Amino acid sequence: MNLNPKLMLSSFLFMFLVGCENAHEPMPIVNCSSSNPATYTSDVKQIVDVNCVSGCHTVGGSYGSILLRTSAEVKAAVENKNLLKAIRHDSGFASMPQYQAKLSQSNIDKITCWVDNGFKN
Repeated sequence: MNLNPKLMLSSFLFMFLVGCENAHEPMPIVNCSSSNPATYTSDVKQIVDVNCVSGCHTVGGSYGSILLRTSAEVKAAVENKNLLKAIRHDSGFASMPQYQAKLSQSNIDKITCWVDNGFKN
C-alpha cells in the first residue's frame, strides 16, 4: 500500500486546524452599567468572602500565599495573579474556586464590572 505523502500532510493539517478552531474562546461581553457600577463593598466582597476567603485565601488557609481579604488584595490578584481568568475557568489557568462549582455567571459579571469600572469600593 503506497500512501501519498502530500495527501497525508494535507489531511493532518486540515484536522489540526479544525481541531484547534475553538481553542481560544472569545472573552464574554459583559454589560456594565456606569449609572450603577459594581462596588467592592456592595457586590464583590460577599462573593469573595463566601467562595474564596473561607478556608483558602486567608492567613493560614490552604492558599494563604494569595490573600483575598480586602479590596486591595483582590485588586492585586486581578492585576497580578489572573483572578478573572481563574474564575472564568479559562484554559491554561487553575480553575477557582478549586474543587467547587464554577461561580455563577452573574457573580463573574459583577466582579468583571467592578474591575472594568475602576475597582470602586
